[in-house]
Amino acid sequence: MYLMKLIISALITAGLTILLHLLDRRGKLDKIKNPWIRQLLIGILFGLAAIYATEFGSVQIGGAALNARDAAPLCAGLFFGGFAGIVAGVIGGVERFFCVYWGGAAFTQLACSIACIFAGLFSAFLRKFIFNNKRPNPYYCVIIALISETIHMFLIFVTNEKDLDVAFDFVQKCSPPMILTNILALFLAFFTIEFIDRGFAMFKRHNRPILSHLQIGLLMLVVVSAALTVYITIVVQTRIAEKSTERVFAANLKAAAAQIDNLYLTGQIDDVKDVASSVCYGYSVGETGELWTTNMDMVVYNTEFDGEDLTYMLAGVPQLTLVKTEFEGEGYYVSYLVRSGYCLVASMMADDALYLTNVSIYITILLEILVYAVLFLFITLEMKQLVTEKMDEVNDNLEAITAGELDRVVNVRSSSEFEMLSDSINAMVNRLTELIEEAKNRVAKELEIARSIQLSSLTQEFDLSPAVDVFAKTRPAKEVGGDFYDAYKLDATHVVFLIADVSGKGIPAAMFMMRARTTIKSLAQTGLPIDEVFTQVNGRLCHNNVNEMFITAWMGILDLTTGGVIFVNAGHNPPIIKRNGTYTYLETKRNLVLAAMDGYKYRSETLSIQPGDEIFLYTDGVTEAININEELYGEDRLMVYIRETDHDISAENLCEGVYKSVDDYAGEGVEQFDDITVLSLKYLKSV
Repeated sequence: MYLMKLIISALITAGLTILLHLLDRRGKLDKIKNPWIRQLLIGILFGLAAIYATEFGSVQIGGAALNARDAAPLCAGLFFGGFAGIVAGVIGGVERFFCVYWGGAAFTQLACSIACIFAGLFSAFLRKFIFNNKRPNPYYCVIIALISETIHMFLIFVTNEKDLDVAFDFVQKCSPPMILTNILALFLAFFTIEFIDRGFAMFKRHNRPILSHLQIGLLMLVVVSAALTVYITIVVQTRIAEKSTERVFAANLKAAAAQIDNLYLTGQIDDVKDVASSVCYGYSVGETGELWTTNMDMVVYNTEFDGEDLTYMLAGVPQLTLVKTEFEGEGYYVSYLVRSGYCLVASMMADDALYLTNVSIYITILLEILVYAVLFLFITLEMKQLVTEKMDEVNDNLEAITAGELDRVVNVRSSSEFEMLSDSINAMVNRLTELIEEAKNRVAKELEIARSIQLSSLTQEFDLSPAVDVFAKTRPAKEVGGDFYDAYKLDATHVVFLIADVSGKGIPAAMFMMRARTTIKSLAQTGLPIDEVFTQVNGRLCHNNVNEMFITAWMGILDLTTGGVIFVNAGHNPPIIKRNGTYTYLETKRNLVLAAMDGYKYRSETLSIQPGDEIFLYTDGVTEAININEELYGEDRLMVYIRETDHDISAENLCEGVYKSVDDYAGEGVEQFDDITVLSLKYLKSV
């Protein structure tokens, strides 16, 4: 029954841990914004669990209270933060100290109170310095609970040094169940939460941090070493106690036999058996043993002692040799000595014979566990400081270098190994920087050549006809771009002018641009209607468009004799038209962008201009240019600039003026993020 109360107490602590973890996973605990208040509330809940373990989950043994109280502050600190563990430990410890006034166990009052507070502090220390503020692996719960309860038992000795006999009796009775139930509480909580978070993947092999590997290896070494040490201690101490008991028995048996023989030979008593009985009556062997006598023949023949077969027990055993046996379920050490006419037998309860040994063994085991625990924690902290923290520092530097911070210098020099590693990384980065600079210069030269080739492929000669003044210019955002323009005579009376913008930038956009420009011009020069030109261009560009790029374009054909313009707008910005001295945006129905959908049929439109009228084309790099405040240049500002410009300036000056207006608006230090292309056509006269 008492064991069930302990298990229920352990299950309550484990259940509270699991419940709070589920609430935390669902974000319920995040509603408490202040992390200190959140941990305070959690600590109070676990403090109440510790109080329950004291008041309702305890089993009274003499003046001691056997319980699973320490599991509450351990779970609070390890799972939810060091402050929560400390709060729970203080609440549980203070309540345990004062509970003696309403019936709590008084003998272990101070020891249990200190142990509960220590459990909270211990969990806070482990979480921060050993587990890096993360939840530890489940296998640590056994060691953590073992260390905590070992200190608890050791405190019983320390705080009751004047009553070591009583303290030892409590430790003997309390140690196994309290250690097991505290381990049970932690293990259930750890295992269940790990399974909730990871499922069956928790059983799969996975890579652990280097500190975890070192901790596991060190833990195994410590456990094996402690187990061997404890085993050897028990064997050696027990053997020494038995040898000591055997010597005490032999000395007493010989002394009693000498006294009996002396009395018998002097004739003071006629019957040797009476002499032996008289001497042995009340004879004390050591502190708790006794000496008794029986007829010598009774050892040889079938004679019983307290219901046990003495012949079976001692037959074949040399005299003065220690024998361990049982009388009425109790363990005894026995030795005998045979004399003429009688036999002396010395006996002592095994617990009495081994009492001091058992006390020594328990204290030794507790001290060894504490020493190995301190050794484990010390070595772990040293490894963390000397290895894992430095590895983390190196990794942080490597992440920064990988992200492009090639000026980062690794300066971890806590040991010769890390010093060598830092120097190697720095040397590698320096060499890498040199190689990148060389490659950058080489690529820059190649891109400059590509830029020259691209720009030279565009129309540079705009003296198409005395009837028109045409000029166009492009400035890529990168070395090469995706914007392009074109202007050429289709025949003696028709001029083609075009502006386009390829999605994307750089080399891919430039290559797609070259393909599109060549295709458009070759089809236009065949005499196909402009809408059919775009329809066929769209079909060809859709084929093998692996990068899924597209083009916005505006293309017109001006009839120099009539001023009529046939044009197609494939999703491009509306041009600015000057007619009768008035500037407006030419809003028309836009067709789908080129290379977006195969089979699309483009539709052309017409407009009419008179000598003195103008058409200004541009890409969105003009209107979407930004200043230092990330404000757009915009269509309104472009219109204002063109309206306020001298109407008699050339097409070239108008284009250059737009560029200057955009640059002035952007200001210094603002990088051009898109290609900028403009084209101006002024209709001077009919032919």
